[in-house]
Amino acid sequence: MGKNEKDSFWVVIYDKAFTEIKRFKYSKTKLILLIVFLLSFLFILDFFVVSYTPIKFLVPGYPTESIIVRMETDAVRMDSVMRELKMKNEYITNILKILKNDSLDNYVSEPVHDSSIDYKNVDMSLSKDDSLFRREMEQKAIFSSNVQVTTSNRTVDLYKINFYPPIKGVISNKYDPSKGHYGVDVVSKPNASVAAIESGVVIAAYWSLNVGYSIHIQHYNNVVSVYKHLTNVLVKQGDKVRSGQPIAFIGNTGELSSGTHLHFEMWYAGKCLDPTKYINFAN
Repeated sequence: MGKNEKDSFWVVIYDKAFTEIKRFKYSKTKLILLIVFLLSFLFILDFFVVSYTPIKFLVPGYPTESIIVRMETDAVRMDSVMRELKMKNEYITNILKILKNDSLDNYVSEPVHDSSIDYKNVDMSLSKDDSLFRREMEQKAIFSSNVQVTTSNRTVDLYKINFYPPIKGVISNKYDPSKGHYGVDVVSKPNASVAAIESGVVIAAYWSLNVGYSIHIQHYNNVVSVYKHLTNVLVKQGDKVRSGQPIAFIGNTGELSSGTHLHFEMWYAGKCLDPTKYINFAN
């Protein structure tokens, strides 16, 4: 092997003839680069072999193929169990609401979504048949009472009757039958009780999707008072009530409610009235 100041040589010699077969020229820099290249190549080759071939299952601590399949199956089962648990909790809270006659607002739970359904493309609007069926069932619930209430056919001067305020507060939405708003919305303090405006008989106490818990009272002067978006209803259909008697609490039930308030209506001889002309709602 011969050397000079910059380069070194590897010489291959044939022993018997002492003839030079091949001469390799190298430097320290080239030797270092060659070693680095070989190590990098071996590392990359080892990585791909271990990661993408069955050899990886021979590495200590790496899970076997059966364990991986079992882990994936357990993850799917756990997701199904969690979804079922949420549905069971939703069912139990609804039962509690019914048993306690309480407001749905006190039992807020997360909606359960099926990840396999694209909810963005689902038409959530009510069909015409569904709307008609719902209206028919709600009307049956309102007017199914067999309670007989004796009323007078004579004309009554309602201004001479001292109606008890159903609740004290601020009117947030005025009476406007042209917009389909046949009463007034009154905002009051939380958990305020709602009272009957006059003695009478409860002809309907029901729950509907749009207005939540509602009460209709037939009074003896041919006046019907209506209370909507209630919670914790204290009376039932057929009960006799006195003027000023608490019948429920202010609430926020029903899809048409956007906040805690009382929607109150007055009807006389089948015609809606402006309650503010007969009742003082101010505190």
